[in-house]
Amino acid sequence: MKKTLKNFILVIMLVFSFASITSNIFNTSVVVSAKSNVSISAKKLTLLVGKKKRLRIQGTRKKIKWSSSKKSVAIVNAKGTVTAKKEGKATIIAKVGRKKYKCVVTVKRKHTHTYKRTVVAPTCTSEGYDIYTCNCGNTYKSNYIPKINHIEVVDVAIKPTYTQTGLTEGKHCSVCGKVIVEQKIIPRLTPSEASNVECFIVNSYKTWKPGSSYKEYIEYAVDPVAIEKEDMGNDKFKTTITVNLVVLHKTQNAPNTIKGEWLFISDGHTAGGGMYSVSDVEEGEIRQVKFTNYDMTPGNYRVTFSSYFG
Repeated sequence: MKKTLKNFILVIMLVFSFASITSNIFNTSVVVSAKSNVSISAKKLTLLVGKKKRLRIQGTRKKIKWSSSKKSVAIVNAKGTVTAKKEGKATIIAKVGRKKYKCVVTVKRKHTHTYKRTVVAPTCTSEGYDIYTCNCGNTYKSNYIPKINHIEVVDVAIKPTYTQTGLTEGKHCSVCGKVIVEQKIIPRLTPSEASNVECFIVNSYKTWKPGSSYKEYIEYAVDPVAIEKEDMGNDKFKTTITVNLVVLHKTQNAPNTIKGEWLFISDGHTAGGGMYSVSDVEEGEIRQVKFTNYDMTPGNYRVTFSSYFG
């Protein structure tokens, strides 16, 4: 009985002892050091000669020792203030304990701007100004000049012909292209509008192809150009008339030659005349022809034309 009681007490003691050990194991605190967040405020720096900039070490209260790899270019004091000395590169080093933090400093020579002036003239679309440019790329503008009026250019008039329309005179701006005076279309001439000589009766004529039942022909107009008179003495004159024969239309199988007769008529009587023939003509073509009559006496004349078969 006593032996049983001792064993029971021993078991109870072992249980309490194990519980105490387990409690100590699971309640033990573990301390883990945090990763260092120490850094330098700038790893690269550009300064002009004579300028200063302060660097800082962040994330520590430990003592910092500052130094420069090239004091002739840049120096640094105990507070981390960097002073640029001359053009070049230097590395500023901050030592914290056994760790080093670096900043590469580039020192540039102090630049004095030298500006070149360029004059930009005003136009009808933009104002003018002076622009000043330095070789470093820096620019500025001044002396602005207001916009100017349009620069007018004359669009030459084109006379109409029998085959082409004409244009009135116009104007536009040579800079912006704005139309100032619009050119208007002039219709093609008709034979009556082409005549500038009062004694002419100008009409359109046709040279027919023989045997075509009047279906194949050349249609043309007679456009007088000039009349020249030469005194031959004894109340006699030589008269030369210059005309343009304008080919208005050719049918598909029309002849290639214009043939006809011209006559000077005075008081219902023929005072002279002759035949004319112009070969190898094309539609739209203008051929100039001269007719001369000798031994003409003073008076009023009318010139007529008539066509023959080609």
